[in-house]
Amino acid sequence: MNSALLLLHGFLGAALVAHAMQKLLVFRVAGTAAYLESFGFRAPRLMALAVISTEFVGGILLGLGLLVPIGASLVVSTMLVAARTDHRGKGWYITGSGAEFVATNAIVAIALANAGGGRYSLDHLLSLDLSGTPWAVAAALVAVAGASLVLSPLFRQAPGTATRPSVPDSARLEDAA
Repeated sequence: MNSALLLLHGFLGAALVAHAMQKLLVFRVAGTAAYLESFGFRAPRLMALAVISTEFVGGILLGLGLLVPIGASLVVSTMLVAARTDHRGKGWYITGSGAEFVATNAIVAIALANAGGGRYSLDHLLSLDLSGTPWAVAAALVAVAGASLVLSPLFRQAPGTATRPSVPDSARLEDAA
């Protein structure tokens, strides 16, 4: 069981860190911000940094088995927002840009919050007992609350009402940030 947890934690953590690094190093903050802006997110640069940070920090925490419910909450909230925006209306399968990948990440993260880090985790090394159903439920509730806040009018315009700035406007916004 402990070896299986190590494998799950390590793989999901590494995949999420890689996903964050792709946004940071390949798409860059400006490209990620422009993409988020197309979904109506206000302050797209700030949102891009938030997405990159939550995927990176959540991935590190899950990968190391450290403060697993916190890592799970970060990952699940980001995956819920992605499912509701980027993958919405595209079916289930990832081959059609559906929500299969983000839903799988979210479910595995919550399952890991329930199972804990196992013997080969930093939680175990530090004698932190942060596993079980109450921790998983708390992680899921915090994630839903966080995703709901990000999807609210406070952070996002109503779908279809987002005004896409011209390239010069985007460049000016990027330079100003």
